[in-house]
Amino acid sequence: MHLLDRNEFQFDLPEKCLNVLKKADPELMTHYTRDYTKNVKSIISEKIAEKFDIPEHNVLLGYGAEDLLKQLIHFYLKSGEKLLVPQNSWWYYQSIADEVGGITIQFPVHRTETEYVVYADDLMKLYDQQNPKVILIASPNNPTGNSLEISDLEKIVSHCSSAFICIDEAYWGYQTGESQHVKKFIEKYENVVILRTFSKYYGIPGVRIGFGFISGKNEQFIKFANRYLGYNRISEKLAIAAMESEDHYTKIREIMAEDKERYYNELRSIPGVRVYITEANFILIQIPEKSAPKLKKILENQKILIKFLTEKGLENHLRISLAPLAIGDKVRQAIMEAVS
Repeated sequence: MHLLDRNEFQFDLPEKCLNVLKKADPELMTHYTRDYTKNVKSIISEKIAEKFDIPEHNVLLGYGAEDLLKQLIHFYLKSGEKLLVPQNSWWYYQSIADEVGGITIQFPVHRTETEYVVYADDLMKLYDQQNPKVILIASPNNPTGNSLEISDLEKIVSHCSSAFICIDEAYWGYQTGESQHVKKFIEKYENVVILRTFSKYYGIPGVRIGFGFISGKNEQFIKFANRYLGYNRISEKLAIAAMESEDHYTKIREIMAEDKERYYNELRSIPGVRVYITEANFILIQIPEKSAPKLKKILENQKILIKFLTEKGLENHLRISLAPLAIGDKVRQAIMEAVS
């Protein structure tokens, strides 16, 4: 079965990750970490700090980016306060404020012929009107696949100075993998956190390691988020092995780029079909309503599962994980057959 419905990894893991599993030391499971004796959170926070050239103290760790997102909202948002989130985004964004009695307000994600777009001026205008306590920005956004330019992100962070801003970059890495803005943002701004994860680009969601970057001036939250007995020690080693396998992931990024181009080139000329530009590991496609039942049947027969969206504004849209080209070819052929 090809599971292309949940933005999961469709490729082989690097050899270094496989070796960690094959040679795992049982002591990793029977003893807590002693990394705290070095005054660090873990071996993985050390490696992340080294990779991004920032102090280890400024690195956050969680059991997936979802865990860090939950901690941020529970720490910074109080009952009756407002959270700004993007329209047409992950369902959890839309409901997380409810956990603390907060109020969710959506900022617009505009649709054009070829892509979805967030305009910084729209968001800043809504901030001026609503005075939110927290702003959540997904870049890239799920399921629309759009990102904000770094210059727009900086404009928003600078303008919205009384709000705490979470930039969720869970789908970072599928364009260029560049990260020069991380150090600049946490050195310059106290009101921002950047979240990432090993679940998407590195393809190991099962290890449940998310990480983030924050100004050291948020000392109370850094203490709140810390897990003093450490993290899953095998997961830590798997994450480090993934970070040391950049050539492997660069090749996969190139395959994904080709998969995207085939979707654009082969489907955009079909009447009633829209294929949107994506900077993530999935692609969003709109098809005629009447074509959906036929497409479901074709893909079911081929043991391929994709996401048929039903959310308001995204009816008749498909979200499909990028995959090895042979699998993507089957999906594209199925769509062409279903809409013909």
